[in-house]
Formats: sequence, C-alpha cells, structure tokens
Amino acid sequence: MTWVRRYLFTICLLTAVSIATGFAQFIPGSLPSDWSAMYGFAPRHFGRGDWLRLITSIFLTHDVMHFCIAVTMILLIVTWAERTFGSINTLCIFALSHLTSMLAFAIGVGALQWTSLRQSVLELYDFHDVGPSAGYYGCLGALLAAPQWKYKRSLIVSLLGLLTLRMIVSIRTMPESHALLSADIVHLIAMLAGMVIQQAAQASKVSRRHFSNGMNDVRNE
Repeated sequence: MTWVRRYLFTICLLTAVSIATGFAQFIPGSLPSDWSAMYGFAPRHFGRGDWLRLITSIFLTHDVMHFCIAVTMILLIVTWAERTFGSINTLCIFALSHLTSMLAFAIGVGALQWTSLRQSVLELYDFHDVGPSAGYYGCLGALLAAPQWKYKRSLIVSLLGLLTLRMIVSIRTMPESHALLSADIVHLIAMLAGMVIQQAAQASKVSRRHFSNGMNDVRNE
C-alpha cells in the first residue's frame, strides 16, 4: 500500500491507458478510424471549442507499438517524476504540459493555414492525434530542469537538438510525414513547457522561503 500511495498517479495513468487502448484496439491491433475521429484531438477542434478531446485523447494510442512505447515511457519518466516531485506535482506537470503543447500547436497550425504552406498545414490541421506522450515529455522536461542534475545543460541541449532534428527531417518529407511532424512539434513544446513549469515552481518555492525567513526575522526583532 505504501508503494501504491507513492506512485498513485503513475498507476492510475497506466491503468487508464491500458483499459482504454485495450478496449479500443484489442481485436484490430490498431486504433479504428471512428475511435480516432470521436476521441482524438486535431487543431481544428480548438476553434470549435471541442476541448474535451484534449482529455479523451490522452488515454488512446495509435497501435500496439505506440502503446508499448507509451507504457515504457510512463514507467520510466512518470514514475521518476512522481518519485522526485510527488504525485500531485507530477499530475500538474503532466496535465499542464499536455494542455500547453496541444493548444500551442493548435493555435500555431491554425494561423499557418492561411500562408503559402496551406496544403501541408491542412494535413496537420485535420490530423487526429492520441496518446499521453505530451504529458510524459513535459515530465521529462521538468526532471531535466530540477537542480540535482550534474550535467543538466548538456542533457538539455542534446535532447532539444535531437527533437529539433527529428522535426526538421519530418518537415522535409511532408505531407506524407504529417503524423510524425505533429508528434515532433508537440513533444518539443511539451518538454519546454515542463522545464518552464519546474523553473517557475522552484522560483516560487524560493520566494516563499525568503518571505518566511523575512517574517521570522521580523518576529524575532
């Protein structure tokens, strides 16, 4: 029970993803198109106010391979984040990173559809994405921003460079690679969002500590 309480968010997330994915694609092996259309999130849904899809899309995956990747990353990254930050903080990092990255991507793609890139952008604008990857990339960003990392700067630069390189490769093969490009952009934004969230939390913690110390000094005087 102690182990369950310590990793409650990870266990709940794994359970939800496993049940939803198993129920949706146990027999076909990949997510049926009608499930993707009903529960996936595409940038066009942002303008329509269909924001519930931001939640429902988290618990589904495109196929067995993506499900295995999601489970592995949750076990590695989300568990690590929960051990480092606690369950509530990890839930907040995961949720805020997911929402921030998906909404930023939707707004950006919506704005670009009126440019000369319209044909390629339309592929992204209508693509229904699913999966918890934005959330666990946000948790990864938060972990990298934590102060205990010895080689933090090198790791951050390496991972950001890798994600940027993947995005560039996907751009060069558009529109066929629209699914990969969508994921690459969202992952990069989510990781940056997780880093910003963690930095803001650390700054807030330091400010509260200084305020508390100041109040104690006043009382002692």
